[in-house]
Amino acid sequence: ATVSLTGFKMAQTTPYNNGMIAAGRYEVTLSKDGYNPVKRIVEVKAGETTAIEVEISVLYGKISVTTDPAGATVSIDGQEVGITPLTSKNVPIGTHMMKIEKPGYAYIIREINVSENDAVSFNEKLSDKRRVTISTDREGDKISVDGRYVGQSPLKTELTYGEHNIAAERHEGYDRIGYKTIVVKQEDDPLINLDFYD
Repeated sequence: ATVSLTGFKMAQTTPYNNGMIAAGRYEVTLSKDGYNPVKRIVEVKAGETTAIEVEISVLYGKISVTTDPAGATVSIDGQEVGITPLTSKNVPIGTHMMKIEKPGYAYIIREINVSENDAVSFNEKLSDKRRVTISTDREGDKISVDGRYVGQSPLKTELTYGEHNIAAERHEGYDRIGYKTIVVKQEDDPLINLDFYD
């Protein structure tokens, strides 16, 4: 923490030692970003060492987080802080990374700035689908997802997060079918290619 003696800022931060201070009465101020400043009146006596132990407290702001649907986990700087709806949660002032996640939905990451005695509100809609492209080596192949016909290759569609069975069918005098089991994740390549097997 920064040390000031009766309004004069010292070059050295805590732990602070100074054997050159003249005897007298001083106002000692300790300050640090994100913490409450602390002031103490100290009497320095000639030939004696005056020791001061001070605990400074963190400054907090508040955040409120709601999601649609509710029940998402909220983490601040990697630490879980609660489940939505989350209201009036104390968070140290400053810049933080907030992550909102719920199984079966895309996670959301936000950089948030929390100010002293301020309340910041977030209302987030979670997405349970991702845009993907399903293709084969020939246009017009019939594409099915989880046993339901959805269109022809190449096909742009939305799939919910999680596991799906993708199949493509081609008629050339006999049936040829390509198939693949996939797990749709937020980080994965949105292009799904199917190969054919006799």
